[in-house]
Amino acid sequence: MLALGRIKKQAALGALVLTLIFGVVGTLFFLLALRPCRMRILPGSLVTWNLRVESRALPADAQVLPRVETRAITLVGIGEGGRSALITPGAPGTRDEVALTRLREQGGLDLLDAAERAMGCGKAVGFFDFNLLQLPRGAEQEWDVSLSWTSLPPGRRDVQCRVRRLENGLRPVFRLQPRGTIEWTDPDDGGAYRQIRDLTCKYAFNHRLGLVDWAELRFTAARETATGVRRHEVVATLELGDSVDRVTADAVALGDLAVATVQVQDLLAGGRLDALRPHLATLRRHAVDHPRLRALVEALERDASAGVVPPPANTPHQVGSQARSAILPELSSKRMMFGATCSATKGGTE
Repeated sequence: MLALGRIKKQAALGALVLTLIFGVVGTLFFLLALRPCRMRILPGSLVTWNLRVESRALPADAQVLPRVETRAITLVGIGEGGRSALITPGAPGTRDEVALTRLREQGGLDLLDAAERAMGCGKAVGFFDFNLLQLPRGAEQEWDVSLSWTSLPPGRRDVQCRVRRLENGLRPVFRLQPRGTIEWTDPDDGGAYRQIRDLTCKYAFNHRLGLVDWAELRFTAARETATGVRRHEVVATLELGDSVDRVTADAVALGDLAVATVQVQDLLAGGRLDALRPHLATLRRHAVDHPRLRALVEALERDASAGVVPPPANTPHQVGSQARSAILPELSSKRMMFGATCSATKGGTE
């Protein structure tokens, strides 16, 4: 009987210990699942996302295939505090473009000038904008945010949105939706009516990498024409590549390369070929052995040697008068294009 009593006491004690262990482990998992989400990119690292944009005319017609374009977006860490360089595709038949940026912890990219001063703008590629990837400041499950979506025309880019956490864990999933339909008239097309409705942006954040794993942007676009209103369903999908590459341990040299690249790019765009020599020397001195970076530097050197002046690029104050890509032209006003700039996020309020 005494032995049986001891067994019962030990069993009860063991059950209590197991309960405590499971409670502690469960609490740890809960705290890990709700830990703050913070975007980051390590100096000297390179990340590439694959962007796929698909457009289908509405009402859907099985005989008409959707239009699809794919692009690669690369972000290079060149310093602390999110200091980075964004490499995006240029217009068809031209080289890639590079911009100095700062990755914000709560999501979004600030565009910087050659002196690394914030320009109050950003960049969109194929209707996709990093400003749509908003993260909570803490463990919020739902919150409001005011942001600027670059693909919209100037003066219409501010959008009030609601963000909701759909899943927790090591890869929490969020959903961003604007509060209502986005509407405007296009002054470049005789005041024609434009509309974007049913916009939803879902995305997953990877705590280990400090980056977004994937994102899916969906909306219906309406465009007034002389023959009536044309509607299209647009789906833009962003997927992180297989790995985060470590291109160099010398982030300072990588930062110098990024700044020199932007300076050469700007000098070429301005036709100032006589001022290129010192910046080209910097490009050659800080060459980095990565295919996309190397291809960009080589393309800049070829353009400089041949005296090639590219077409005027978009600026935060003046968007080009024609679409710079063949991507989905039937959707676009002249200001909704594949590489528009000026997209400063205004921050969110809980």
